[in-house]
Amino acid sequence: MDKKTFTLFIRLFIATFFLFGGTSLGVYAFQKAGKEELYPINTSVAGINIGGLTELEAKNTLGKHLYGWKANAVYEFQYKEKTVQINNDIFAFDIEQTLKNITENNKNAFVVEVKEEILQTELEKYNSFSMEDIDIDLLKSALLEAATILQVDEKLIVEDYFASYVSGKDVLNTVEMTVPGNIEELESVIPAIKEITILPKTTFSLLGLLEDVNQKSVKDETVSVLATGIYQLVLQTNFDIRERTISKQLPDYVDVGYEAKASLREQLDLRFTNPNEHAYIIALKIEENQLILQLKGQEFPNNYEIVMEKKEEYAPKTIVQFDSLLEGDQVQVKQEGEKGISVVVIKEVLDKKGDQVKRETVATDYYPPIYRVEVRGLLNDIEPTDNKEDGQEAPIEEDLDDNTIDEESPSEEENDINEENDQKKEDADTNDSIDESQIIEK
Repeated sequence: MDKKTFTLFIRLFIATFFLFGGTSLGVYAFQKAGKEELYPINTSVAGINIGGLTELEAKNTLGKHLYGWKANAVYEFQYKEKTVQINNDIFAFDIEQTLKNITENNKNAFVVEVKEEILQTELEKYNSFSMEDIDIDLLKSALLEAATILQVDEKLIVEDYFASYVSGKDVLNTVEMTVPGNIEELESVIPAIKEITILPKTTFSLLGLLEDVNQKSVKDETVSVLATGIYQLVLQTNFDIRERTISKQLPDYVDVGYEAKASLREQLDLRFTNPNEHAYIIALKIEENQLILQLKGQEFPNNYEIVMEKKEEYAPKTIVQFDSLLEGDQVQVKQEGEKGISVVVIKEVLDKKGDQVKRETVATDYYPPIYRVEVRGLLNDIEPTDNKEDGQEAPIEEDLDDNTIDEESPSEEENDINEENDQKKEDADTNDSIDESQIIEK
């Protein structure tokens, strides 16, 4: 082979090599470019496993789960007694951005937004407030917190997202009480309590609160002042009174029907339940000789008015004692009597238009009269009875038994069983203190 032929062969060989080699490398490069990377094994989004899938497969898998979630998820708004189910189209999911944000071995969540126009439409179903009343950003955050992890159900209490509630400035009721002269102990207790939080669906106990703030040695009078103030504050609410006691004698710092007695020593408590879905706050403070209590929180679904009915007064009987050291016409008042009183406490439930929804009896309070006690001198013309010798005391003209007291007490139809028990106990206490030289004067 001559040199010219050899040179031509070499050129043909090189040209053939590049022709076939380039074609093979192009096919290999195309195959590599067409092969997608797979997500690591331990990769998931909102609990949906996409490990080992391509991007396209992962996209289809997440799309199918979102379709099923939208068909079954139940998200609700609740305002007062009305519940509204939210249209699930309120959520706009971005699957592509979700996949771009994937990190291995982490709990990945969906990228989702809340469509504000649909949110507004849902809230307008109530016709009870404006969008300006709502902290929209806070409400959207609560919705997104559940939706990003595909939570199946969620109920949001709309009142909890009122701008005024978030700032804690809604004052629903205020009570001002003039407390007894010695208020030093009360002034030391109030700072320890500061504010009382009444949690949703829970029962509040005054004695439990005092134990929690390490005020177990508080005097009964101080505890009763607190109980009375708190009772007046929550009476005009939908709170359910579970336990409440009254004294035998109405304190001078409160009107009839509004008193509540409490005692750590006797374990007499004030307890009530908050049936609402949100919390309330009771703020307390002392200004001069005034105890001021405020109830803060969301407006109640209805208005509440307290009415006192069947108010009756009972004149006290007079107990007469004789003293031989006094002249016949002398009279000394040993104890001034006081009238008794009873009242029926009624709660009227009114809707926002002022129409009555319900009327219920809260309590029937009864305070028995306090006897007047007189000491008189013996009259000269008093003659001993046939059954008594000279020098013995005059007989009791009328026995001081329960039947005598009941003649001037409210009938059983007018008072409940608790009143009758209180009356009998009061009569028994009084009878124990009267000896055979006493007379009940009609």
